[in-house]
Amino acid sequence: MQAQQTLLNGLIESAMDAIVATDEQQNILIFNHAAEQMFGYRAADIIGQALDLLLPIRFREKHRQHIIAFGKTGHTSRTMNMPGISYALRADGEEFPFEATISQVNIAGKNIYTAIMRDITKRKQNEEALRLAASVYQASHEGIVVTDENNLIVDINPAFTAITGYTLEEVRGKNPRIFQSGKHGQPFYQQMWQSIQNHGYWQGELWDRRKDGKFHAKWLSISAIRHKDGSLFRYVGQFSDITEKKLKDEQKLALSYKKLQQLALHLDKVREEERTRIAREIHDECGATLTALKMRIHWLESQLPPEMAQLTAEAEQMNKLVDEMIHTMRHVVSQLMPIQLHDIGFAAAVERYVQDFMKHTGVESGLVLPESELTLEENQSCVLFRVLQESLNNVAKHAQATSVSILFIIRDGSLILVVKDNGVGFDRNTNKDNAFGLLGIMERALMIKGKARISSKPGKGTQVVVKIPLAGR
Repeated sequence: MQAQQTLLNGLIESAMDAIVATDEQQNILIFNHAAEQMFGYRAADIIGQALDLLLPIRFREKHRQHIIAFGKTGHTSRTMNMPGISYALRADGEEFPFEATISQVNIAGKNIYTAIMRDITKRKQNEEALRLAASVYQASHEGIVVTDENNLIVDINPAFTAITGYTLEEVRGKNPRIFQSGKHGQPFYQQMWQSIQNHGYWQGELWDRRKDGKFHAKWLSISAIRHKDGSLFRYVGQFSDITEKKLKDEQKLALSYKKLQQLALHLDKVREEERTRIAREIHDECGATLTALKMRIHWLESQLPPEMAQLTAEAEQMNKLVDEMIHTMRHVVSQLMPIQLHDIGFAAAVERYVQDFMKHTGVESGLVLPESELTLEENQSCVLFRVLQESLNNVAKHAQATSVSILFIIRDGSLILVVKDNGVGFDRNTNKDNAFGLLGIMERALMIKGKARISSKPGKGTQVVVKIPLAGR
């Protein structure tokens, strides 16, 4: 008998759940080790005390009524939940949620009540967290998609459907690839998944496709959810639709760019007008002065007697210097502003400029002009001439070329300028902070509603192609 009692006590003490037994007056008779851990009382201090110590005041009367009703059933053993009682009380006054079953047994005509109790604080917290997460999941204005370890869709929230047009039935079991817009290459997605595998997280902006086929921009974050052992459980993607914002930003950017183009065109026009003014002043004032000086030197030279050979030679040298100065002045004037555009027309001005370029640089230059007469607006002829100037300046400064071809082609209502050299070329993928000349060519073309394309490879020369619309074609 003693051995059985020892075994019973050992079982009670080793139980993982709290075991509390009371007599008919609800005084505590048994209080096992798990109960000590749960309530914070030592068994020696609590045995013999009223069970009310373990219950919040608001539940004590309910408990007494429950025990009275339970005792009147006459059953010697019964297990049931205690209705209306959901919280117990620790020694430090903290309330905590629990679940319990009670049973009664009659020994020597007296009922003994035994409660097996379990602290469910963590479970309640988890349930609350899950409830809150579910509430957020359903109420979120952001689209949420959940995929399994194979990245196949298992769930979406209502916002996902509202944004994309897809229902859960339409996408369940499918890979999110079905939403891809085609705007991003394979390297983009490879980098995305590499980040998720390495860090468990990725976020960024991308374009996807709705059910109706329209593109929409989203700010997306993807998280990998893992089990405690590290194995993959789920992927969770959460995104906000930023299509409207993107479109507005693009419209603002386009408007700003258009205003900048208009400003650039205006400034370029002001610059050209100023260049024209300076060029004309140099041409008229300096040209007249140099011409008068040349005439005076020539007169002086004619007045010198034959025996003054040294003075005659000096006069001839001065005459040559004046000729060089006149030539330099004309070159400066042509660089400042091709006055001949107004005086002799675009085609003739181009021919003269190419001849001067070949003479000054020694680069063999071939020029092909359209057979039909070119009719260009003033700003077109000026911009196109500046593009030619910049292209040939780049050839002279950087290309190390021995020949360059310049072609003007009329095709489909457009005028196409092609400047191609046989120089050293360069790598277009290499960023150059000082590549303002090439940028200037492209910007000038845009100012007159044209397009510029510059292609080059190391050792293969460089080609500049500018296409502008012709008026009236």
